[in-house]
Amino acid sequence: ATNDFPVGPLLTLASLFATFILDFLLTRAFADRVLKEKNKMAAAVDAAEHVAGRLADFDLEAATLYLSKHALEMPAELTDSLETLLENLESYRPYLPDELFANRTAATLPPGSPQIGRAPIPGLVYPEVALAFTDIRSSTALWEAAPAAMELALGLHANAIREALAAHDGYEVKTIGDAFMVSFHTSLQAVSFGLAAQTSLGAEVQWPSGLTRPDLNDGFGVLTVRMGVHCGEAVVQRSTLTGRYDYFGPMVNRAARVEPFGAPGAVTVTAEVMADVGGVAVLDGVFVVPYAEAKRGKGLKDPLQLTALIPERMSHIQ
Repeated sequence: ATNDFPVGPLLTLASLFATFILDFLLTRAFADRVLKEKNKMAAAVDAAEHVAGRLADFDLEAATLYLSKHALEMPAELTDSLETLLENLESYRPYLPDELFANRTAATLPPGSPQIGRAPIPGLVYPEVALAFTDIRSSTALWEAAPAAMELALGLHANAIREALAAHDGYEVKTIGDAFMVSFHTSLQAVSFGLAAQTSLGAEVQWPSGLTRPDLNDGFGVLTVRMGVHCGEAVVQRSTLTGRYDYFGPMVNRAARVEPFGAPGAVTVTAEVMADVGGVAVLDGVFVVPYAEAKRGKGLKDPLQLTALIPERMSHIQ
């Protein structure tokens, strides 16, 4: 009897196994390469979107800075095209309105963005948004009584609002006459903005003498402003006409109803805002005055539970 081992079938099996392993490794390598290319393309799209968004806002400084940091994430042809576009916009600068290129006094991207550095997706609901509405008290009567002084005062008022907005990472949504609608990532930022703005308006701005008459502004001697703050979920959309972002939804409607109940020199906030900021350091040196009764805002189903936050330097205007 022969004891020869059947080598042929074993070699065939080994060959098939080796072929399988080789195919697996090649397939795995190809899949890894495809994944890397996909990730690279996604990073390029993100970077391009960010730069394009800044260019749409004529924020050339931010676009240039981002492009310099992320150029390697984009195809060379795309980088060259964006750099050329930046150069063209810079060359057009002398012929375009200064307002287009003014240094931003508010964050370029609004609160509610799903990721810092990327434009929000229109139509989606985002939490973590705080809205503030401001309005000059008795502005119609002031324009009638002292139009020249009000013309000067309007610029002083806007500067004070925008300086406080920039200091607290806010976004200027829009202005309607002398009223501002602004947004923030957190209630704390919104309240801090309001307290800083009210202090500036009431204790630091030098108002025209025509507005300090005892028969105007309830005898306070300064221009007085109402401010209301609310927080919650909102839908964010970008206007195809202006390029600015705006907010919609029940939370926005409720936020807009707070300001009319505001006390002069104070920041009037809802119960939701107080739950966010209650007890934190921003309230040190601030008079906290809950409203005795809930207020019924126009068109609202549920009443507003409000609290007035009064900066220490503004306590005399109450």
